[in-house]
Amino acid sequence: MFMKRLLLCWMLIFPLLAVAQTITVSEEISIRNEVGYELIGEMGNRVLLFLDRSSRFFVQAFDERMQSVWEKELDLDARRPTVLGILGRRQDFSILYYYRDNGDYLLKMHTYDPAANLIDSATVKNLGPFLSFPQFEIIRSEDRSKIMVFRLSGFNDLEATVIDVPTQEVIWESKFSPEDMVYSRDFQQLLLSDHGEMYFILDRDNRRPRDQAHRYEVFIGSRDIGPEPVSLSLKMNGLLTYDAMFSIDNLNNYLVAGGMYYDDNPGRANGYFYLQYDLDKGMQPLLSSEPFDDEFVMNLLGQKGNKKNKGVIETSVREIVHRQDGGILMIGERNRTFERQSTSSRAAYRAGGQYIIDYYYDELFVISIHPDGQTHWTAVLPKKQYSQDDDAAYSSYFLMKTPTSLRLLYNDEIRQENMVSEYVVSGNGMFDRNSVFSTEHQELKLLVRDAVQTSTSELIIPSERRNRLKLVRIKYD
Repeated sequence: MFMKRLLLCWMLIFPLLAVAQTITVSEEISIRNEVGYELIGEMGNRVLLFLDRSSRFFVQAFDERMQSVWEKELDLDARRPTVLGILGRRQDFSILYYYRDNGDYLLKMHTYDPAANLIDSATVKNLGPFLSFPQFEIIRSEDRSKIMVFRLSGFNDLEATVIDVPTQEVIWESKFSPEDMVYSRDFQQLLLSDHGEMYFILDRDNRRPRDQAHRYEVFIGSRDIGPEPVSLSLKMNGLLTYDAMFSIDNLNNYLVAGGMYYDDNPGRANGYFYLQYDLDKGMQPLLSSEPFDDEFVMNLLGQKGNKKNKGVIETSVREIVHRQDGGILMIGERNRTFERQSTSSRAAYRAGGQYIIDYYYDELFVISIHPDGQTHWTAVLPKKQYSQDDDAAYSSYFLMKTPTSLRLLYNDEIRQENMVSEYVVSGNGMFDRNSVFSTEHQELKLLVRDAVQTSTSELIIPSERRNRLKLVRIKYD
């Protein structure tokens, strides 16, 4: 038995903070290398946690005080199933998995109620035989009503199956081969809309001297289109992109992208751009761009004095947040990885050889863009995070969306005793920085990026420390 149950669950309340919140921490759960887990979410006044214990699968439930109230083993097929993903909704959750049966691999889905009772089950698709163990991946639609299972086979073949989660039925599937595709060079993103449309996006000719040819090629697939996707070319009108992220605006039915462009040096971004394509009207896409101003660059890079604005480096687009009017908020982060050789005599005994990997996750920025492409406002949010040899698991931030603002939560420092902080950004670009709570003497190390938002005022963050898992609920009053 991998579980260790403590007799006492404890609750931490911090009334002294200006923004009142209640912090509740669960009992600890023993985890080892072979144990996987995933937060399902909250339903039926219970927080549900999925546990994979060496091909035995469990759901554990926690009450309002984050005490464990029950645990139930799930009866999946006894042929060493591989779980692809879990989709938690308001009234139920589904588990999608595949397993081998008589030479073929079968894709199957189970749906459970909030008490983890099986309420529906279906074999979704026969995936066919494979000479070696197949590797499938999934993406989910924003409303979690659709899921796509896909794999790249050979050099250019994409096999995709879109499933309607409530009915457990395949609504569209395809196998196609984009011409002249080199995956490592051209692949940009794969998206799934709430209606079940697939968008397979390639970044074409993003280099000089052929800058006028730079474009994004989008393959669109759906039930209405048929098994062979149609191709759409989104020209960038000479812009070369340093980094970009696409997203589907399901409310306005737009395909949008936010990103950064460069002028001469592909390692340095000189400005940002907004791309919008109306999927209903099918007209020419809207493309706007604007160079970074001096103040933005100085705030982001921490430069002082009268240094020349040469753009920004080591920066990535992290998220696209959709505005109701069709505009976007583009969130980015400065980050870099540095590999160095250790001079310590202990280096020879380090896993992976004599090298140390340093991770730096620093300032955040938010850029609000109107639906016509005009800039609304920009904000730079200072942050400094450094860690070593941990794959940056505790770095970066989590975005919590509320009707009036965005909360960006993060660990102040990546260490055992730490302060969890947040930026609260309003719709007009004003922001405040708050201290949420301290982990001092609490034996917590928060995986902030893996948090799950359960309502407009609550989120749950997993904590991993010394092979012990705890769940931390933050409830804003």
